[in-house]
Amino acid sequence: MQGEQILKTVLIVKVLKVSVPMPYTSKDKGMSQKLEVLIADSDAYADVHVYDMKKFSHFKVDEVIILSDIVKRTDG
Repeated sequence: MQGEQILKTVLIVKVLKVSVPMPYTSKDKGMSQKLEVLIADSDAYADVHVYDMKKFSHFKVDEVIILSDIVKRTDG
């Protein structure tokens, strides 16, 4: 079962790790690329996937970034 939730909160996080862009296939877009990123704030850390290639340049190790309108997807 898959679920999706849009988080309207703003998160200020630090980028801890960034992968190289990796190819994937989407039903809608065909072949594209994604970025896997490890982020953390003062309470927790999370693995995230960035699918918008225009945003890849924002994710650099040790940078502090602000995230908003986050799409949280769960695979159950």
